[in-house]
Amino acid sequence: MPELEGWFDSDGWEPFLIEASSLEAAVLEMIEYHEDFGHTDMEMTWDGEDVTKQVYSMVTGWHMALENK
Repeated sequence: MPELEGWFDSDGWEPFLIEASSLEAAVLEMIEYHEDFGHTDMEMTWDGEDVTKQVYSMVTGWHMALENK
């Protein structure tokens, strides 16, 4: 199964490794885990490919959509 691996800043670097069927599912799991995810410094890979910028964009888009409801 593909893995999202990396770290995000939450009063210090917090490492993570999540197996998920899709990048979107992994990111949603991280958002549920910690509300700061996607809003702080972070670096991550999806199956070895850097997806940091893509995840920042995903999180920003989802939060904007939720605010406009």
